[in-house]
Parts: sequence; structure tokens; C-alpha cells
Amino acid sequence: MKVLFIVNENPDSGIKVYADIIARELSKKGVIVNIDSKYDEKYDLIHVHSCRPENLAKMKIHQPYTPVVTSTHMTSGEVQGLVPDMVLSMLDFGLSTFYVSCEKVFVTSPHIMKELSKNNLLTKKLILLSYPLDKDRFEKVSKKEVDSFKKKMNLDNRKKTILCVASIQYRKGIFEFAEVAKKMPQYNFVWVGKIPNLPYLKNKDEINELVKNNKGTNITFTGALYKKDLACAYAMCDLFWLPSFSETFGLVIIEAASFGKPVLIRNIPVKEMFKGFVQTYSSTPDEKLIKILENEKFASKLGKAASKTLKKFSLNKHIDILVKEYKKVAKK
Repeated sequence: MKVLFIVNENPDSGIKVYADIIARELSKKGVIVNIDSKYDEKYDLIHVHSCRPENLAKMKIHQPYTPVVTSTHMTSGEVQGLVPDMVLSMLDFGLSTFYVSCEKVFVTSPHIMKELSKNNLLTKKLILLSYPLDKDRFEKVSKKEVDSFKKKMNLDNRKKTILCVASIQYRKGIFEFAEVAKKMPQYNFVWVGKIPNLPYLKNKDEINELVKNNKGTNITFTGALYKKDLACAYAMCDLFWLPSFSETFGLVIIEAASFGKPVLIRNIPVKEMFKGFVQTYSSTPDEKLIKILENEKFASKLGKAASKTLKKFSLNKHIDILVKEYKKVAKK
């Protein structure tokens, strides 16, 4: 079987990370996967990961008759603040229309499944398939390497560290992160990620100013990190906090949990995927942050719960489902 992946996202994007992981695992099952390349070759199907108009246009030009499947990595909530507001009102309608044209739609979380199920034309095409955890994505890092990383980032070793891994944008909660950091100088606040290079980025000037003028504060912006550096970031934190207002899943949540770290997220629909180990907040995170960081028994309990809960995000099961559904589409 031969599959074309349409991704076209930055290396630090969760969509790109996911696509690379499953492409690697599918190849072990004998599935040939090309990512954003060799458009004119013959394929059994196309798997669209990023539904950007330019991606869909390129697909239609080169592969007008090849069956298509897609994953719901994106809704209007996930692009809020990245595109003009007038585009948001059209986005969900455009996505729904595209989903109807697909043979299968892999849905990343129950709350999106619920919304899409309202469309009678989609009900038989929807397959709930959350992101898997790739335990081999990160190398094991030693205490020496973690200490060296903290030194490189100029972190105060006497303070506990709160980590976020996300692109630096309004939707991800960057302003709340910075506001809380000011109120809690007793902790290190570290944000791993970069500012999206987009012309319509919401609060672009304020975000640039925030990142540029953080010297002398307890906030550290590392930029995008990969492989061992990213592993060190996860390993060195005492708490992972994702203040995002909207997520289709949140791959970084299970990555942080896989390092045995307590996780705090906003009270958003995706929370139902992580019952048992993720803490949530509705208005302000202050109380929960302090409770987790200052109550070692509570933090340890959350970390242990994460290790058990993560078993349900099996990469092998995920790939088996994909291969099974790919074969159905190809045969059809």
C-alpha cells in the first residue's frame, strides 16, 4: 500500500510531529508513505493532515481521483488569532464540506466527534482516534544533562520550574502565563516554542515585545526545541502547565505526563481525554499551581496516575486501526 501525506506544517507543529510518528510506524507495517513530496506518483489513498486551502488545491491538481481520508487536527478554535476574524466564520463550514468529501474522518477527541456527528452526512465516516504516545520519541536524559540544560537556560536552580510547550500566540494563553509569572517570582516559568510568522497574528506587537523584554524576569523563552533539548525541558520541570483556550487534543499533554510530570490545563472540552491525571482550572490557575508545586505528595500522586492512564494512548493500537481503515478505503 502506498499513501501520500499532506502535512505542510513547521517541524515544531503537533500536526507535523504526529504525521512523522505515524509515517515511521506505518512503514514498519509495509505501508509506503511520502510526506509532501512526489505528488504525481500513483497512490492507494491520500491522508490530509493540514486542511489549508493551498494544500487541498495542490492535492486536487495532482491527485484528483485518489480516495482521501483526513484527521481533525484543526477547527476554527485552533486558528483563532492566526487568521482574520472574518475567515473564522467560514472555516468550520469549509472544513465540514471537505470532511463530507472524504472516505474516512479520523477524529482526535470526543468533543469534536460530538460536534461532527450532528451532520448526518458524516456519521458513517467518523472514527474516534486520539493521538498516540510515542515512547521512543525522546532519548533518556541523565541528571547531568538536565542540570547542564538548566544552566544553559540561566534558570535559578533554587526555584521550582513551570513549563509550557506551545507556539507563542494568544490562543495558547501566553498573556496569562506571563501575568501569573509576575505574581509568582518564587518560581521559574519556561515557555518552549516560537512566535508564528503570520501577518494576521493576534496581538503580534505585544507578543514580540513580551518575548523581547523578558530579561531580568522569571520567564524564559527558549524558542523551539527538539530531541534531547526538548526531553531535558520536560525532565527538568516540576509542573507542566498548558493555559491554552482551545485544543483538538494536545500532544504535549501526554508527552509531559510520560515524563511523570503533573499536568495543569484550562477547563476546556479536551480535558475528558485525560481524566485521572490532569488537573484543570476555570478562572485563575494560581491556587492549583501552588497546590501542585508545594504539596509533594499530591504532585507525586498525579505523576504516578499519569503513567497508568497513558497506557490507553497506545501507538501500536493506533497504527493497527489506521492500517485496517486504509485497507477498507483502498479496497473500496
